[in-house]
Amino acid sequence: MTEAAGELHYSQPSASHHLPRLKAATGVKLVQRVGRGIRLTPEGRLLANRATEIAGRVDAAINELAAQVDLRAGRVRFARHRVRTEHACAY
Repeated sequence: MTEAAGELHYSQPSASHHLPRLKAATGVKLVQRVGRGIRLTPEGRLLANRATEIAGRVDAAINELAAQVDLRAGRVRFARHRVRTEHACAY
């Protein structure tokens, strides 16, 4: 649990606190105790995989938005008949 909490940038008690809430929200057992540690159940692995996919999509959306903002705030240059013009864009 300590290792998983560290990867999530949570304290171990905080991560432990969230597990019962996730179990209540999903209605399934997400982890099982193994010796002094825990491991994900198949349902827990499914939820973890989907959460990873969602986080990746959110990151991609943020990157796309940042690229659009950069394009809007940058300069657009275009040439036409040997006359070069430059326009500042600020939306």
